[in-house]
Amino acid sequence: MMAMLDYPYSTHFMGSMPAFPVKVLDLSLSLVFILCRPTGTVYNSTGQLTCYDLYSLYVECADPTGCGLGFDSYAWDYQACTEIEMCYESNNVTLTEQQTEQYCSKRWGVVPRPGWLKTQFWGDDLATASNIIFSNGDLDPWANGGIRKSLSPSLIAINIPEGAHHLDLRESNPADPESVIVARKEESEIIAQWVKAARKKSS
Repeated sequence: MMAMLDYPYSTHFMGSMPAFPVKVLDLSLSLVFILCRPTGTVYNSTGQLTCYDLYSLYVECADPTGCGLGFDSYAWDYQACTEIEMCYESNNVTLTEQQTEQYCSKRWGVVPRPGWLKTQFWGDDLATASNIIFSNGDLDPWANGGIRKSLSPSLIAINIPEGAHHLDLRESNPADPESVIVARKEESEIIAQWVKAARKKSS
């Protein structure tokens, strides 16, 4: 969670995170603090709680990487049970496909649809698509699951060295790194060209 939300400013949409939460950790602390501090960064980021119970605060989820906190997490959980095929731990024990089906059935009355995204969005043949920008931030642990190389002149990959999870899609902030500002400008220019071409074609 902290790696994914390693933004250069504090955020509050998946719990409250400080700016650069990964840097907040001081690994020179004792073993107890090394184990507790990352948990506190997620569950007690304000520092106001003298005691917190991560077992009561944690939101069980079909996504093995977590859904965040509070009501927003439920929307992602439902989506992970219906539209998005999530990965499973490599040991096939931590969270198996069968366990996920049982969880989703009990929690939401639905079961995941393997391959649905590929069927719905032609994922097995992306080369037939056009006008898509695949942006990935190098700080995002999900980045290597994305498209990192352009597939055609209109299927464009943009890699952002200092970008956290979809940082380029968030509103601009004075703390944004230069690579994110450059990526947004490039994305805007590409989309403007597509719109101009589409208008010309339809006129």
